[in-house]
Amino acid sequence: MEEKSGNRFESNKKYFTISVYALAVLVIAALVIRALFMWGSTVQGIRAFFRMMSPFIAGALIAFVLNPLVKYLDSSFFGERLHMKKGGLRGALAIAVVYVVFLGLVVLFFAFLVPNIVQSSIELWPSIKNAAVNLQHFVMGLEQQYPDIDFTALNNAIQRIGEDFLNFDKIREAIASVVPVIFSTSMSIVRGVFNIIISIVTSVYLLGDSGRFARAMRRFAYAILPKRVGYRTIHTVKECGKIFQNFISGKAVDSLIIGILCFILMTILRISKQYNLMISVIVGVTNMIPYFGPYIGGLIGLLILLMVNPVKALIFLILIVALQQFDGLILGPKILGSSIGLRPVLILFAVTIGGVLFGIVGMFLGAPILASILYVVEQFVNRRLRRKDLRLDPETGRLLPAEIPRDDVPAGAASLDADAADSAEEEPEPPSAPDEHIGAV
Repeated sequence: MEEKSGNRFESNKKYFTISVYALAVLVIAALVIRALFMWGSTVQGIRAFFRMMSPFIAGALIAFVLNPLVKYLDSSFFGERLHMKKGGLRGALAIAVVYVVFLGLVVLFFAFLVPNIVQSSIELWPSIKNAAVNLQHFVMGLEQQYPDIDFTALNNAIQRIGEDFLNFDKIREAIASVVPVIFSTSMSIVRGVFNIIISIVTSVYLLGDSGRFARAMRRFAYAILPKRVGYRTIHTVKECGKIFQNFISGKAVDSLIIGILCFILMTILRISKQYNLMISVIVGVTNMIPYFGPYIGGLIGLLILLMVNPVKALIFLILIVALQQFDGLILGPKILGSSIGLRPVLILFAVTIGGVLFGIVGMFLGAPILASILYVVEQFVNRRLRRKDLRLDPETGRLLPAEIPRDDVPAGAASLDADAADSAEEEPEPPSAPDEHIGAV
């Protein structure tokens, strides 16, 4: 009987755990290798996934942007000023008011601004054609004035633009050639409207259940992470969310004000009655992109006005430079403040890399993403310094004189000023997370 009991299989939790971890590592490694060696299908799969999830992602972004306003109306307006006691009713009214305003602005945009922009674009088309003809005459004049220079290639390119790109007969032919795809285009429009409806419904549900989702995420974080790590993770995610919300809301308000000011000043200066609204919308929208946005919008408006009236284009150039200086020096700092806290060179880096990788969306979100990454890195560095019990000069980042090991001080620096060590400001340390306040995050 003893030999039989010795040959029986006995479970061992230690080896079972090691086996599970080893199997998980092998599966993850196999997935990574497959993704790398079949990169084309991997990218297609990722794009298909995001295409399928795009309405829900858009709804989450809408809820993320509107959530601060909903919270303000819920607590400050309906709660403190109107003294409403029922929290569910306050939340429902706050969401209803926010969406009435939000959807009202969207309807106003499509009902008023879009037709004006389309009409301005139609009126601009002949001006583009005339500008191409004038440019061709200018090149022909250069040929007569400088016969030794060959302008044939440039002249042919301009002529092709005038004959092909700006020829309404050929445009009508091109439109007629796409008649077979009208059905598929219509289906795409229907899908787009359906996705918009799903996005709005998703955002409403997310806003209504934002407290429940936040509570579930906190419970999940504390369940799988150690208590202090869970607290730090939740705090870091919360601060990164604030960076995004402050940047997006502040940039939206700033760009709206710049667009309105551009329209008012262009109207007062009588720059262009036909294209004032279209150019102002372009300036306001492109202003959402940090650093490059003002130049993109100003350049587009300048090119439009150059084809209409070069003198007005010069006035617009002076106006847009003054307006962007006002935005960069006065309006932007007042509205945005230190919402992302990046130096100009870092903003330039973030916008450039984001634009290369993800286009216009990357240019817009590059700055807050980099700010969030730097915030996480800064928190990590601060924790490491506290563990080493090191105190640094907050201005120079160097060790304070009292922290320098005596054996490592050079001979010429042995008489470091002791008063400087006493008067140097120590870098403030963020308070450690007390256990009794863990549930308050």
